[in-house]
Amino acid sequence: MGEESRKTELLVGLFLLIGIALLAILVLQFSGVQEALKEKYALTVKFPSAAGLVQGAPVKLGGATIGEISRRPQLNETFNGVNIELEIFSEYQIPTGSEFLVGTSGLMGDKLMEIRPPKPEDMTGTYVSQGSVLEGGGASGFGAIEDAAVSLTAKTQVVLADVEVALERLTSAISSLDSGFLGEKNAMHFAQTLSGLDAAISKIDENLLADENLENVKGMVAGFRETADNLKTATESVGPALAKIGPTIEKLEPSIAKLEGTLDEFSEAAEEIKGTALAATAVIGEFERGDGLLPALVSDPQLKSQFSGLVSNFKRHGVLGYRDSAPKYVPPGDSVPAAETSSRPSGTNRANPDSRRKGWFPFFRKN
Repeated sequence: MGEESRKTELLVGLFLLIGIALLAILVLQFSGVQEALKEKYALTVKFPSAAGLVQGAPVKLGGATIGEISRRPQLNETFNGVNIELEIFSEYQIPTGSEFLVGTSGLMGDKLMEIRPPKPEDMTGTYVSQGSVLEGGGASGFGAIEDAAVSLTAKTQVVLADVEVALERLTSAISSLDSGFLGEKNAMHFAQTLSGLDAAISKIDENLLADENLENVKGMVAGFRETADNLKTATESVGPALAKIGPTIEKLEPSIAKLEGTLDEFSEAAEEIKGTALAATAVIGEFERGDGLLPALVSDPQLKSQFSGLVSNFKRHGVLGYRDSAPKYVPPGDSVPAAETSSRPSGTNRANPDSRRKGWFPFFRKN
């Protein structure tokens, strides 16, 4: 019995020893004790905001844990950011130019430090040294989305404030427009203007665009077409005549050569004609301007009537026996007084011109 009891106790003790050894191995394997025993070097990263990062949070590079946050984030000297101290395992080196971000892990959104190395073509072959102070690049993953949402919300608020100010200005402008330009007085003026425009269009439609005027225009167009057809016919008939005139022109060439000398003689006459034309141009200019007796006779009916009466009096009575017996000028639209119609000279019969006495002077008149 004694030996069997001892053997049982020995087996139980050995079993316990093996169990304790396995438990110690599991503790060392799955706890941070092993990592705590590794050699590390320190880095400091500056972040404008590191919400959610706590002491002991992992530091990952390419998905692998290469260190941890050694202490909780500390405010910087200007209180506009935090400094985060990292402990990186000495077997890992971080390429120069890497980006430090605040990332998330798992469905619970646990915060961690994520390191993104530069692109292969941007690698310089150098690494971050121990004790370096680096600049962080903000959040990544869901944190980046959250930061983007916060930034977008802030920008949206600014835009909404600007829109509100613009709406206030637009409301003020509409109020001013409603009270000023669209006031009752301006609306009345606008209505009157539209009425005048409608009346003018009606007059144009009734007068200028009347059926009679349209028919006249159609007649003029038909006349132009007929004239064009006649001109075309005349042009076609001129062709044979020109063919017949050709030989005649050849016969006239010697006579034309003789006339060249005669043309030189007419040069002086042409100069005189030129002077006469200039004088005629001056007279025509005076006529167009209304200067002189002739334009007045043409444009002034009263003067024209008086001049005609003067000539008539000379023809009737002569120079020595001149007296004013011609009818007086009556403006258009006025009635002729009966006294003037009966004041015609007894010796003149306008209905029978042959009974009028002839001769300019009394002693040349014939009975």
